[in-house]
Parts: sequence; C-alpha cells; structure tokens
Amino acid sequence: MNNAIHARVLERGITRLCHFTSVRNLLHIARDGCGLVASSRLQQDERLAFNPNDLKRLDGHPEHICCSIQYPNLHFFKKVRDADPIFKEWVILGLDPMLLCQDDTLFCPRNAAAGLGKFIVGGEAGFDSMFSSSVSGAGGNIFVRKSHRLASCPTDEQAEVLVPSSVPFSQILCAIVSSEDQAATNIERLRLQGTSSPSFVVAPDLFEQAKLTYALANGIPPSELDYVPESP
Repeated sequence: MNNAIHARVLERGITRLCHFTSVRNLLHIARDGCGLVASSRLQQDERLAFNPNDLKRLDGHPEHICCSIQYPNLHFFKKVRDADPIFKEWVILGLDPMLLCQDDTLFCPRNAAAGLGKFIVGGEAGFDSMFSSSVSGAGGNIFVRKSHRLASCPTDEQAEVLVPSSVPFSQILCAIVSSEDQAATNIERLRLQGTSSPSFVVAPDLFEQAKLTYALANGIPPSELDYVPESP
C-alpha cells in the first residue's frame, strides 16, 4: 500500500471511487461473486453477458478498470448511456477508496483516453495531478480549482482512476441509484437470484450532469439517502 496516498485520501475526506455500469451487469457481478473485472480479463462469452462500457480503451490500459473519485464522470456516463438505446437502467457502484493506495493504480487529471493515455501517471505525482490548481481538459478548456471546491473532488470532473485487474465484491461499498423504486426493484432481483446485495443509496443528482456540475462547482455535496428496505 502507498502510505503517502493513503494519507492524502484521509486528508481530503475521500470516501469512495465510482464506477457506473448497466444494472444487468450488477446482477452478474453479484451472482458470480467475482466483483468487477477489467475488460482484458473477460473472455468473449463473458463480454456478451457483462457488456463492458468501453472495449476500445483508447487509454491503452484494458487491464485496468476505469473509475472516478467520489462522484461519477457524467460526461462519459452520458455518452455511454446514449449509445445504448435498449438498456436504460444504470447503477453507480461506490468502491472502497483504499483501491487508490494500491501500487499499480494509475491516475489521470483529465479523461484518460486523451492523447491515447499520455497523461496517465502512477504514484503520488499521479494522484496529486488530479487536484492541481489548474488542469488542461477536453476541448482546450482550462479548469481552475476554486477555493470552495470540495476537497474530495478532482479539479476536472473527467479525471479518472485506473484500478488494476479486478475489484472483489467485498470492496463494492454500495450501489447508487436514482430512485427508491429502483433500489427496491434491484434488491428484489438480487434476492430472487439468491445472491448478496450491496447497500443501496438513492442520489438522483448523481445521474444529472447539469445538477452535479453545479453542485461540485459551488462546493455543495449532492443529497444522498441510504435506502432502508421495507420489512417483509
């Protein structure tokens, strides 16, 4: 474990990484007990079941899992959702922030595919780059870090963390959904297939790009509610 990054994670109050996926993938992740697996490790038949978000992997690291810190990268999230006209139900997985401290975890202050991965760096320098005073991002935009920005949030909303190989199911802290109905439905789906269910969190603003961008830009933590299932 990288102790220097661990100290930075605690100092910034980072409580999770985020990885979004189709609900149908969540059912496989829970049923098979394998957690999240990098696209390079999926066999062709597994890809048909899991439907990875991005098989092109222009970042050049298909052996890693793409994540973001604290909140989802809604720019890429919207692109992926719009590309799938059939499966409209998505979930954001909250992952153990200690994944940031692994020796092989990589960091990028902007979208990792930029420059075919040329901005990806490991170690403390890579972690710190995501919280720079300014970051050159997509479209030639310069993102300047404001004093009121949440300490846990990277300067550029599209900053990415690349976690090596896999994330076991035990390190999936929660599943974030947009409504209580969605939480209830998915808990029942997991129950019917006889598998464990992560905790569910209802946070509709984490699925709305404009609302999330406004909140983060103004240092306002979006509202989140731990979902408590009704007693049978």
